[in-house]
Amino acid sequence: MSRSSNSTRLSNYAFHELHVNRDVHTSNSMRSWYGSADNEYHEDVSTNCKGALSLAFQITYVLILFSLITTVGAFIVFFKTRHDTAGNSMLSVQSITLFTGACDTNLHIYNLIAHLLINFFGTIVLAASNYLQQLCSNLSITDISNRLDKYKDFKFGSNSPGNVFQQKFSLKLLWLLLVITSLPLHVLINGIIGYAVSPIEASGRAVIPVQGVTPPIPTNWSSLSSDQCAQLLLHSLAYVTDFNNITIVVKPNTEPNVLDFYNTYMQDRDQRNVAYVAQASDITVCYVQVVESVCELTVRWFPAICAAGALVLKTIIVIVALHRHSHFRKRVFNSLGDIIAVGSRHRDLRTPRYPRDEGMFRGQPCPNRPFRIPWRRALGFWDVLVAIFWWISALGVTAYGIYAWQVIGTGLTFSDRLKRFAFGTVDPMTSLLPGSTDIRGGSPNTFPLQVVIANCPQLWLSISYLFWNNQITRIYMEGEWRSFYRNAQKPRISYGKAKGEVGVRETRWLQLPYTLSFVLIVLNTVLHWLVSQTLFVVEILATAQDPTPNYYLNFSPLAIFITGAVATLLVLGMTIYYFIPIRTWMPLMAGSGRVVFESCVKLEPTLPVAGIMWGDISTRTSRLAGFGEIANKLIPGAKYYPGEAAAEPPHVRHRRSHLSYSGQSDMEPFLDGYQ
Repeated sequence: MSRSSNSTRLSNYAFHELHVNRDVHTSNSMRSWYGSADNEYHEDVSTNCKGALSLAFQITYVLILFSLITTVGAFIVFFKTRHDTAGNSMLSVQSITLFTGACDTNLHIYNLIAHLLINFFGTIVLAASNYLQQLCSNLSITDISNRLDKYKDFKFGSNSPGNVFQQKFSLKLLWLLLVITSLPLHVLINGIIGYAVSPIEASGRAVIPVQGVTPPIPTNWSSLSSDQCAQLLLHSLAYVTDFNNITIVVKPNTEPNVLDFYNTYMQDRDQRNVAYVAQASDITVCYVQVVESVCELTVRWFPAICAAGALVLKTIIVIVALHRHSHFRKRVFNSLGDIIAVGSRHRDLRTPRYPRDEGMFRGQPCPNRPFRIPWRRALGFWDVLVAIFWWISALGVTAYGIYAWQVIGTGLTFSDRLKRFAFGTVDPMTSLLPGSTDIRGGSPNTFPLQVVIANCPQLWLSISYLFWNNQITRIYMEGEWRSFYRNAQKPRISYGKAKGEVGVRETRWLQLPYTLSFVLIVLNTVLHWLVSQTLFVVEILATAQDPTPNYYLNFSPLAIFITGAVATLLVLGMTIYYFIPIRTWMPLMAGSGRVVFESCVKLEPTLPVAGIMWGDISTRTSRLAGFGEIANKLIPGAKYYPGEAAAEPPHVRHRRSHLSYSGQSDMEPFLDGYQ
């Protein structure tokens, strides 16, 4: 580079620094104004309820409706249970009957559908809470000014703890209260609906025909084929529900140990391992004394009362916060369009802070082709930890599901395993932590603890979803940022437009549009439903021999495997996105307010009615890239964005630049830049 070029660059740099130093006092006075009562952004905007704040108030109405429904339902269940205790303690009776039917009917399907609806209801509530938590991370104009002074940058647009914990104490407390009031919903809501089995103490024996003649069988007994008998014996390993006596006629050439196996089958079935199982090849026919089976779909008062109380408390907190907290009564900013609008109106906030030797593109010349920027460039330390957490969790759950499916079902065919260990099935091989509510007999009431343990995986899923939603939000915002390249559009703001404000469009959603939010809600509902089937509490109804209901914690190897497989596919898809580079001419924004502000250096306080676009907006003396009413393609080979045009190589400086034309001022963009 020539000596004259160097001197020109140094003089321009000195001129720039002089202006920056001269504006320090003005900037300080402006930033003190941001925190004053005269600040235009401190006007009460809650009376108009526009934009994202409007949706927050509508969410409040939904929470009020859900609170009323769940509270009324919970008290109905509570008082109905109290009425049915017949003098017993409420702790001894945990549920009332919702539906009664035969165990082999559609009652099992109704149980699965009921849990799907419960998880959809819970997902709506948790999504509403997540939306309100994200509002806590919104930035006021004072927050933006302070963070620029302290950190030289600020992050926006996501519901991350890092963003929230930089807020003032009351917003941190509100965010934590919203999280805490969601915990009872996570660990109790799936325990509201339960499946109950009424077992039968059945007896049985095995016989071998003598000279082709079997012992006499009562005429009112039913006969079953060898296949039907083998299936019935397999299902009876759990609980006998539809017969009270069985005679198994085995084949004459059966080994003595096999005959003994069938002869003691009904007495020892709950203690039997699966080294040998009932097989149709051993059996000639079975005779069964059939009785009507009884199973129930129940509603449990303890989880219902706790979930309703948590939802009511969350609703009260939200109502008080939205109506009384100052954060929700003034204009705050969250979306990309919000930050663009702020940057266009406040020149002192958008003072360029990039190091002179780097610029927007890290000191590299603008390439001849679009940049290939992988999303991993936007990841921080905590994002990497989250990705590791996802992989360990997904692979661990999948591996355990495969292990349980293989080990617990040893000796069974695939179809038999599917019948015994499918969703919501009850089997002694998958029963854990037996419990009782017989407090008068000296047994502790273990039911609440069993429900909490059964729903602990919901916490794992919700934490994973919180991080996943955070990254989906940031990825969508990055796509919104890149959509401005040479494409004129109005910035989307999340607050209500001021009177006479043009060049922007207001929406009620913060970061994710309604369509994408609906897809995430459906996906989250399905995942929560799958997790609810991995661990669940089954009630064994009272019998003459055992007058107190018992509860068992059951798990499903199939549900565990499917949950892990779905989670692995989602994590794999996200990981692939991390490493596949995206073609773009724009720098990586990644939620950085500084990058957005430095792209607003040529915007006027009143944005163009037709919208703005991002591209080359250079002047006669400065090479600039950012937002403008008209922007050209970036010039390949241009090294300094931003930078001085005099410091560029001649072949770049003269390439279809302002030197080919006359009459442009330093403030006008290159309308004739490289095409």
